[in-house]
Amino acid sequence: MKLLSLLTQPMDHCEDATARLLKELNIQYTKSHLQKELIEHPNYPSLASIVDVMGIVYNISSVAIRISAEDFKKSSDLDYPLLAQIRNRNMPHDVFVVVTGFSNDTVTLYNSGTKKNETLSFDTFKTVFKEVILAVETGSKTKEPNYEKHLKAEQQILLINSVALWLLPSITLTISLIYLYGSFTGYALTALVTLILILSGSFITSILLWHEIDEFNPVIKQVCQASTKVNCSAVLNSKASKILGLSWSSIGFAYFTGMLLWLLVTGVSHTSLVLSAWFNLVTLAYPIFSIYYQWKVVKQWCLLCLGVQIILLFLFITALAGGLYNTSSFSSLTILSLFSFLASFSFTFVAILVLIPVLQKAKTSKQKTIELQRIKHNPLVFEGVLAKQKEIKKPSYDLGISMGNPGSTYRLIKVCNPYCGPCSEAHPIIDDLIASNDEVSLQIIFTSTNDENDSKKDP
Repeated sequence: MKLLSLLTQPMDHCEDATARLLKELNIQYTKSHLQKELIEHPNYPSLASIVDVMGIVYNISSVAIRISAEDFKKSSDLDYPLLAQIRNRNMPHDVFVVVTGFSNDTVTLYNSGTKKNETLSFDTFKTVFKEVILAVETGSKTKEPNYEKHLKAEQQILLINSVALWLLPSITLTISLIYLYGSFTGYALTALVTLILILSGSFITSILLWHEIDEFNPVIKQVCQASTKVNCSAVLNSKASKILGLSWSSIGFAYFTGMLLWLLVTGVSHTSLVLSAWFNLVTLAYPIFSIYYQWKVVKQWCLLCLGVQIILLFLFITALAGGLYNTSSFSSLTILSLFSFLASFSFTFVAILVLIPVLQKAKTSKQKTIELQRIKHNPLVFEGVLAKQKEIKKPSYDLGISMGNPGSTYRLIKVCNPYCGPCSEAHPIIDDLIASNDEVSLQIIFTSTNDENDSKKDP
């Protein structure tokens, strides 16, 4: 489940460090809601966004402190866990870490950049420490507001993603075991290796396709970490990454996935293996071109692309070792098998052409929604809009119904018709607001009178 969560719900270092801090504080939270609150913050990703989300959503008091490494070492009144900022050698920016303890000149921490628990000597920690920490103190709440509701929705999404991710590999493994059951012949071994290689190719090309849709996804950045000689983005965004307007990523995914679906649907027969072997022989021109282009033109290597080239080469070696390239194998080919073969590829290819624009549009729409929420959550924008509102000249404390903390800092006044539909839809939102924040109270004033003829007086 941890691998599945990492693939389907990746967290950047800011979110990951905050989640780990909540875990260390024994606060019940959900990844999805935590991510939403942090990403929609106008100052994300920063310490300010963490402070606000921890305080407003999880009722955790925190204070940012600038402290030197030596003072950090000498301080005896620091409570752990705490958040700290360090330089990360493998990333172009600083990252947050959760420091869980310090003793005997040794610092134990969780590094959100490497996703690992680490133990550093103080001298090593001193070289990367950015002299900023966030000390925290939990309040009365021990779980996220509406935790059960958020958890149920998150588990449902995780279940759907789990089925989608493991369905094809599970079917492939099952069929492979069926073919190998009771007979471990040379043909069975060839069929098994071919299926595994094609499944691996489908998986790698799906990541390449994912890179095309969302290049800045945390998982993609983790897999495609750039260095002096390795840079997936440089290769995948180069001029030769497309042919006739189609990316090699989508062509590769259609090839491997179409091949896999065809073998699973029609059966791993001698005919199907022969046809896939000869088709794979044609594709061997691509690895030669790709390796030359990365080596001589871009002068950068894409590890995922090299993985695809290796799989194509191993498929050729497997077919050669299995004797699938002899001329007598052509006799087993039929028009029907050739037609079903091309139909499988065509179906997969058309599905990719339709899905990629839809996914890219969904990604753009999500990003615009996040940007809109950041604008709406910006205090300067709120204060600017509030300044244009009409000011209440007369006191209204003795009117209507009051809810929430009487001594709250902020008081919302809601004037509405008791029969108003939009007003009733706003009530649950305001209820959640005052239930989760003691600094806000509500005063409801209905537009009704005590006149006997006023139909609005009954509520």
